[in-house]
Amino acid sequence: MKLDLWVRLNITMADDNKVSGWTQIYGKHELAMYKKPFKSLKPIVNDHIERINWLTICNRWGETNQVIEVNTSKIKKYVIKECVQPYDTEEEYYAIKEWYRNYMRGRRFLENNG
Repeated sequence: MKLDLWVRLNITMADDNKVSGWTQIYGKHELAMYKKPFKSLKPIVNDHIERINWLTICNRWGETNQVIEVNTSKIKKYVIKECVQPYDTEEEYYAIKEWYRNYMRGRRFLENNG
């Protein structure tokens, strides 16, 4: 299973130049990607940006041949537009989606009956 998360960002730099594209965030974040409007992704992206000096921006998720690098200290603000977590097979995608559905059912049950 691939655990990396691809996030499409619209970035405004300190000099008001705009950059948009996809960046790869390593780690297990499948729960965060299902919650919109991406409020739970914001801390993950913030943490990723704080830990690195240069943020790699790709034209398409999964493609690393056409990239630019952005100095993270020059980022004024950013907006998360979309996110994707690629899976090896379609069966894996549906298995994780079913797991998430069951996880949320159990969580709602505990909130209502706990």
